[in-house]
Amino acid sequence: MGWEPTTTFETGADGRLLSSVPEPEWSDEEQGKMLALTYYEAAEKCPVCGGPKSECQDPANEMRYKAEPPVRCFYQTQVSRELDQWKSDERRHTQALIPQVKLQE
Repeated sequence: MGWEPTTTFETGADGRLLSSVPEPEWSDEEQGKMLALTYYEAAEKCPVCGGPKSECQDPANEMRYKAEPPVRCFYQTQVSRELDQWKSDERRHTQALIPQVKLQE
């Protein structure tokens, strides 16, 4: 599954393996992108909300945010109902049970 690096093998005249060199898993471009992402996450992304620090931590924006009504996830609502019922279950280790919630047609 997924990409596997190619390994080049060098053998001697007698057929014995002399060396093996795997293809780099990260090209210079991919390394640059990951370094840029790491920088962004450390320097520019808010660790609380995930938004840009320049926006969400700017005191000028303190009163500019407006809360919208929440949107309900009905799947998670049903999972929560199931978990609430399990709290009174006499079986042990109900935290190991996995809810099986399906969308009915």
